[in-house]
Amino acid sequence: AVTAMMKAAAGTDASYANKIEGWGADERDPFDAGLRVGSVTVIMENSTCDGSTLKDPTAQEAAKFFHNNGKPFVYETNYPLGQNDSAMTVVLRALKDNEFNWNGTGGGDFGITYLASVTKNEYTLAEFTCGASSGWMCTLNGWFTSSGLNAYQVGTGIADGDELRMMYSMTGGPDVGY
Repeated sequence: AVTAMMKAAAGTDASYANKIEGWGADERDPFDAGLRVGSVTVIMENSTCDGSTLKDPTAQEAAKFFHNNGKPFVYETNYPLGQNDSAMTVVLRALKDNEFNWNGTGGGDFGITYLASVTKNEYTLAEFTCGASSGWMCTLNGWFTSSGLNAYQVGTGIADGDELRMMYSMTGGPDVGY
């Protein structure tokens, strides 16, 4: 299926079926995404917690920073999708390309299975920052994922043209439509 996607895409963009710059083209790259097989849209947003109800000043500032006046803080269209990617590695690569860091569980660096926090500069928005049920949730093409993002691999769950939207929820999902 991946080879078919590469062949189909090869006529539309010269970068298809090539290594993705910064993501496996060099042995010093932090993750090898493999050959480009398509592109996706990656959106990271916190539209729920602006920090105004939080008592901790550090949490207030972090929530306000990531709230970004209700606009996504990462919005990547035509983001390269590699043959070795999962939905999680695509999200993490987009974060890194936009100078964000993260922490997660279930593995190290690009092997995490759960995104616990996102950091930029001195600001961190993490699970529980905005309440006991707060944390990151994801939709794939408008549907909430039922498994960890690492389960959605190229060829078996994520494909050219998909949209990944990571949303910060204060209520475990109802405030973001779950």
